[in-house]
Amino acid sequence: MTRALRVLVLSLLFAACAADVAAPNDPPGGVDGSPGGKADDPFEEPGVFPPEPQECPAVFDGCRYDNVPSDPPVEGDYELAFSDDFRSGTLDDARWVVGQHWAGINGAASNDPANIESRCGCLAIHAERRDNHFAGRDFAYASGEVSTFRRFRQRYGYFEARIRYDDARGLWPAFWLMPDRGRYGNVSANGSALLKFDLEGIELGEDERAVLRLTVARRYGEASQNIGVFPVLDDDWIESEVTGERAPTMDPRWIENRFDPQLEAGDTLEIDVSDLVRQEAGGDGTMSVLLADRFMRSAGVDFHSRESQDRSLRPVLFVGIDALEPVADATLGEGRRADERQGDSTTLSVMDSWGNTASTHNGGMEFDIMESLGVHGSHWTSHALHWDGYGDEHQVFGVHDVDLDATDDGFHVYGMRWAPGVVEWYVDGVMTGRFEDARVSDITSYVIVSLQMGGWDGNGNIDEAAYPAGMVIDWVRVYRDAGEAQDG
Repeated sequence: MTRALRVLVLSLLFAACAADVAAPNDPPGGVDGSPGGKADDPFEEPGVFPPEPQECPAVFDGCRYDNVPSDPPVEGDYELAFSDDFRSGTLDDARWVVGQHWAGINGAASNDPANIESRCGCLAIHAERRDNHFAGRDFAYASGEVSTFRRFRQRYGYFEARIRYDDARGLWPAFWLMPDRGRYGNVSANGSALLKFDLEGIELGEDERAVLRLTVARRYGEASQNIGVFPVLDDDWIESEVTGERAPTMDPRWIENRFDPQLEAGDTLEIDVSDLVRQEAGGDGTMSVLLADRFMRSAGVDFHSRESQDRSLRPVLFVGIDALEPVADATLGEGRRADERQGDSTTLSVMDSWGNTASTHNGGMEFDIMESLGVHGSHWTSHALHWDGYGDEHQVFGVHDVDLDATDDGFHVYGMRWAPGVVEWYVDGVMTGRFEDARVSDITSYVIVSLQMGGWDGNGNIDEAAYPAGMVIDWVRVYRDAGEAQDG
């Protein structure tokens, strides 16, 4: 079954189921870590919305397409700093990435972009029983997780989201924050590889495959490699002009993610892009993809580009009996190289440097705004703080067994006020917990929305008959208190 068909089938099924080390650093953006564009300007025109979809699966019932942000339920001079109402029809790369700062996920389910869907004014993540592989581990279940890592970060403020999740034992939905100090290593060494193919006249039968092949020129770094292949949504880029600062928009849901392929010079990397070729051949006739590491593995790979003098080493897209070379390719740089034009290089670089940006030591803290377990039903949650790592020095504060009044559509609004020395949790505008201590984090943090599986209180005994099951996020918002300093 193809990936696209599997996503369609699962969507229909789901609809029926109602240590800190300083490093050389060139951090992008400002204090909030946003790269510009939509994350800096949440609303082009508040109260004016794109056309509402005519047909939406049942899983999106209760999603509010015409949301207008209101003031948070706390005192202060708050202004909107980040917002996503998921109205664009795709997961917004200016706001979100799939996964966190590291290649992994907690719990019994993997992180698979096929289980993440943004449409009809909501973000839906569903979990299912399906054998799969992610970040060097085999999983019996697939699910999903998104975050604002390197897209948005903030210290202090009010964080909230409107969320609904299914009553299914094993489900472990959460809305939380992790530290992000802006330490991303030597980002000027980073790169991602952009390729474009002309598919005019190409037809790919359902039983045929399209495979992208690249040949390794060299590898560098001793860590395990990671290479994700992402669809690019804008094919208008020009090889001689494109740069990291002027990169086309991509879909953050990868086609395939190869963790530790152990590539050496002379090896080839082959990626099945059949579904994307069918989609683009039936559309504008052009396909662009981006090869990138999004998990800071610090293990680089250079591939031969279309400018290689040896034609046998150039990238090739095999479509049935056809062999297509790219009509354009380029490396997109970061940091001091973000504005360099590299379209004429004989190699394409994929590299993401490591930086110890997310430690909960030295002032960092994990904030669990909403952490629920399906075993307790869909109107129960808990709040927690974790700091000083997850080993022998681990410290925790928790507010457990927060029972919620049922709502007509199952949604609840989960919020948290974070101020110097104080954390307060809210559900549906009512305070449900408070922590006051000088140890409260003063480190900028990024936002995570995850659907893990497992946990505690018997939730690890997964009820497979209840799946597919999942969570739906109507919106996510972050407010900045104008009276609080944001650097940190």
